[in-house]
Amino acid sequence: MALDLFLIANEVVLLINNADIYALAKDTAAGTAQGRRPQEVLANVTTRIKAESVPLEVLKKHSHARVDLIEVCTHLENKGMKVRAHYLNTPNAASR
Repeated sequence: MALDLFLIANEVVLLINNADIYALAKDTAAGTAQGRRPQEVLANVTTRIKAESVPLEVLKKHSHARVDLIEVCTHLENKGMKVRAHYLNTPNAASR
């Protein structure tokens, strides 16, 4: 969920399904446990996320007259604004 919120706040929509994101998480954990270099593990995650995401603007351009897709885009824009405006995303937020 944190990844989704981070991407939505940056106007990017993750299109990967739950089973695939779970498999990616397991592969990531296994890679670390198997001693793969962190850079290699990170590169794999980054490549997969880039391949399975789309900028919100692109999604909006392809929504045309599809009311359901227009509603989804509007919802995601509003969610992104809420995440960006949240107190913890301000310079005044206390770090842990």
